[in-house]
Amino acid sequence: MYYNAGYVGIGTGAPVYRLHVLESSTSVPGIFERHFTTNNNYAAALVLRLSTSTSLTNGFGPALTFQASGISGIVNNLANIGAVRTGSDNSGSLVFNTLNGGVASEKLRITNIGNVGIGNSNPISNLDILRNTNDATPIIIVRNANVGSGAQARMCFFNNLGNSSSNGALIGLLSSNYSALPNAFQIWNRENGVLRFGTNNAEVMLIAPTGNVGIGSSAPAEKLDVNGNIKATGFVLPTDAGPGKVLTSDATGNATWQAATGTSSGWALTGNILNPGQSIGSTNNAGFNFITNNQERVRIQADGKVVMGNPGSLPDGDVLLAVNGNVFSKKVKVTQNGWADYVFDAGYRLRPLSEVEQFIQQHHHLPEVPSAAEVEKNGLDLGDNQATLLKKIEELTLYVIEQNKKIHELTEQNKVLEHLRNDIESLKKRMQTREQ
Repeated sequence: MYYNAGYVGIGTGAPVYRLHVLESSTSVPGIFERHFTTNNNYAAALVLRLSTSTSLTNGFGPALTFQASGISGIVNNLANIGAVRTGSDNSGSLVFNTLNGGVASEKLRITNIGNVGIGNSNPISNLDILRNTNDATPIIIVRNANVGSGAQARMCFFNNLGNSSSNGALIGLLSSNYSALPNAFQIWNRENGVLRFGTNNAEVMLIAPTGNVGIGSSAPAEKLDVNGNIKATGFVLPTDAGPGKVLTSDATGNATWQAATGTSSGWALTGNILNPGQSIGSTNNAGFNFITNNQERVRIQADGKVVMGNPGSLPDGDVLLAVNGNVFSKKVKVTQNGWADYVFDAGYRLRPLSEVEQFIQQHHHLPEVPSAAEVEKNGLDLGDNQATLLKKIEELTLYVIEQNKKIHELTEQNKVLEHLRNDIESLKKRMQTREQ
């Protein structure tokens, strides 16, 4: 041991630190030892203290630095482990730092409450890993490089029920030589509980302990229980399938293949479109729907009424066709009784125009023509409306004929008046000639 101006050297005569231990042998390490007479004590064999002349603050504490030097004598700082004050007196965290190009950065921290942070100096859980890089490098890698038939890389999760091989849950990848399922990725719940999948903070799929799968259903009653619509490019139901059969369901929704003829399935399907004497439809008291793009387009009800465009409830009355939408046609033929030719009968009473004018001023529509409110409420009967319009045209024709007669009479009267005027003018001229 060598002492020089406050520097102590052990194994060196030129100490450059307050305590400089140099061991030239590669087989005898330098060691600090503290002796106890019992084997159940926990006490420090080495104490590092960092003092300050000011008050202690968080982040202050000693560190142990690891260095390496070569023949050139250049010292390389490699890493350090530090203990820093955290929170209050006698509370601290362990900090592990590594150096890259001489720049130290914290890689791991164990806080005073036991949380471990990797890349995170403020971990909020038992293990809190933070990565802040714009790449796809994995944050955690679990690997078993063994090629045995039973090897697998897996992570296990346990709750209060125990941590045996029959408890908890796991996710894992089997080896390429696994005896039963090589390269299989598996998710297991070993407890008598469900396996839940969720997105946007809501459950979207569930596998029950019975093996039933629920999508949109938290209590699946069948192997696949979907609460919602299903879209598929194909559908296979092989049980009892056969050419010409139709898929039907019972009152509870259980679907089965049934023969397309007879009353057992409620359907009748015979022949083809080349034979107009054959048919397709239902044989029981049920309707027949035509659907495209998952929407009903045409429905033939059990009573024979045809519904297009899903108008909802049919209007009252003897309606055989109900269309919710526009109808485009080159020709529409309506058979109608009570056509309006009776207007030209000799005994028909034609309303005076003064009476028509009074009705229009009071009701704002022609007599016997439905008002806008009535049409909006009850609709419009094309046949009746055409008959009414024809009646008004025929009445208008009678008004025109009557007006034409009056115009003719006035024309004849004007001719007589014109003749008299000419006679008077001629008589005046003759009297003026005599006076001269």
